[in-house]
Amino acid sequence: MKVSPTALKLARQIGALAKEPDEEAPLIISQLCTLFGILRPYAQGELKSDPLRCAVFVADVMFLIHSLSQVPGSLRPSQALKRKGEEQLGQMLQYQQEGVKAALGGAALSGGFVGAEAALGSAGQRLKSCCQGLAPLPSRLRHQAARRVLESFCEELLGKMLEPKRQAGPALNALGALNRGNVTRLLAGTEEFREVLAGLKAPQSASGALDAEEVSAAVTLLSTGQAMVRQSLQAASLSVDPEVRGYAALGVAADLLGSDFGRFLERRKVLLKAMQKEEVLKLMQLSWRDEALTPEEAWRTLTSAS
Repeated sequence: MKVSPTALKLARQIGALAKEPDEEAPLIISQLCTLFGILRPYAQGELKSDPLRCAVFVADVMFLIHSLSQVPGSLRPSQALKRKGEEQLGQMLQYQQEGVKAALGGAALSGGFVGAEAALGSAGQRLKSCCQGLAPLPSRLRHQAARRVLESFCEELLGKMLEPKRQAGPALNALGALNRGNVTRLLAGTEEFREVLAGLKAPQSASGALDAEEVSAAVTLLSTGQAMVRQSLQAASLSVDPEVRGYAALGVAADLLGSDFGRFLERRKVLLKAMQKEEVLKLMQLSWRDEALTPEEAWRTLTSAS
């Protein structure tokens, strides 16, 4: 844990006051702690947008609480400081989570691989910067804070990669600016156009599976996302933690996307441990074109297999 010179100076003042026989000393100590909790964040601006400054403030708060534990009658200022530290840390982590999610907004494959890759890169940079800024915190708290942001990243990225494929064919998309209902009523009277319409509508009921190029792009993005989690943990001086919720799911999805049911069955234990039912069903839907089993039937087989 890294503590600022300001906190060290204040701790020395608290220690000196505690040794004085003055009856006003506890009140002065309480007022000093209150002022620190109010003025320090104010002087440094909004801590939620700066993980490093927020982490330094929280580390200072923890150090002062430890210093106050040696002073009789200091319970109230200790509790007030604790609430202030928790509040600032919670706001910062929430702000960073929202920022990562916003950056991943364009990561869906429907927007094209180049756009998705750029969005993922932006989110990854923010993720790494946030985790790196947590360095002043003690190891355990740093780990908890990093996991919170990383798990949000994993959940959001997996959701983007498992979004259902858009089914509309290119010809229908070209007619998007027109009133399709009117066009259909006007032209569907001829046998020839009915056949054309049938061909245009076929993709609507076709498999939602990704093609080979889309599978390759999604696997690249999922694998890159996993690498970003590892890099962010290393930036926070933390070991790679397989228990970060969603981290394993990114790897399993990258491994199985585009595979047949036999491969899903081979990886059953890992799959069921890493992913929820809805995620597995979406993964199957994006992977299969001509599989004999529906995703629901395959899920029942997976969960009933010994």
